[in-house]
Amino acid sequence: MKTEKKIICQNDQQYIIVKSKPRWYIEYYEPHPMDVHERIRVYGWMNRIKDFDKREEKAIEIIKLIAAGAWYKDQKQKNILLTTLFDLKPLLRKKSFSTYKTKVTHFINWLAGRDPLKINTSDANEFLRTLLRLKKHESTVLAYKRTLFTIYKRTNTGINPFDGTIPLRKRYTSKMFFNKSQINILKKYFLFNDVEMWMAIQLLYYCFIRPGEMRLLRISDINLEEQWIELRAEISKNKKTQKVRIPNSCMNLLKPYVQSRSNPFGLLFSKDPDGRIAVSDKHFNDAHKNGLLACKIFGRYSFYSWKHTGAVAAIKGGINIKDLQLQLRHHSLDQVNEYLKDLGIMDNDDLKIKFPTL
Repeated sequence: MKTEKKIICQNDQQYIIVKSKPRWYIEYYEPHPMDVHERIRVYGWMNRIKDFDKREEKAIEIIKLIAAGAWYKDQKQKNILLTTLFDLKPLLRKKSFSTYKTKVTHFINWLAGRDPLKINTSDANEFLRTLLRLKKHESTVLAYKRTLFTIYKRTNTGINPFDGTIPLRKRYTSKMFFNKSQINILKKYFLFNDVEMWMAIQLLYYCFIRPGEMRLLRISDINLEEQWIELRAEISKNKKTQKVRIPNSCMNLLKPYVQSRSNPFGLLFSKDPDGRIAVSDKHFNDAHKNGLLACKIFGRYSFYSWKHTGAVAAIKGGINIKDLQLQLRHHSLDQVNEYLKDLGIMDNDDLKIKFPTL
């Protein structure tokens, strides 16, 4: 497409929507002392929108935020909430920081220039209701509430408008677990087409090792003789070094797979034979998605469904719930019970079979 320009006037200031390829942007001049004007370009979120009419609507929305003083070129320095968040950055995982920043930035833009320390609980409630009106899932709105409550608390100002806001309950829509016929179909597919992926599935099914931990797992973390795997603090989700058991059923594939690796200190899953280069963040999910499509299994299934499948199999196989808690690395039995409840596990066969006929 040819570059087009559209001029928008807002609060006696001229803004230009530049419709260029590959990215649109907003251009305007910010006055400075000594009559020097600095040209500013804002890309914002508009380029995520494919429809050009809706993209233009988003551009106009951003212009209104800029004119209201609610769009910051350097948000970290101009807002106490983002300053606090950036102070917490060393303590957060990269993904967590990105998620928190999105929520905080959304809230700041909603404030439209108002001082975040001068709003009250009514304002916070209105923000949450706005999210609900925008058809945000109640679990998502609850995540906004918790994030903003935490950030306000960390400002150490004694001000927290999200303390005492409207009650929200998290509603889970977790991935489904596989049934026996689906397991057999997928097992046959991956054993024939992608043995590495089947190995990853076994670690998730038997040991509940998360994909992010799995891609950084080293051969030296695995003790085949004692049958345990150590999740180092630097790769573990909860930042604690913990061990999980390797069940006998998992050893049948894991042992020869580990012994086939050339570098005993290399990564278990890697892009190179020496185990030096980790696979990408999406490697397991993408490979598994291809398997689901090839096997024509549709619905709320993903690579992570194997964790749920393993938990269901453990309970139905009679494994003690305390042992399952340790293997899942959940902090309490209540958390395990809540997890199993969300999966819809009904451990009540006596009720199903022996209930007296009316």
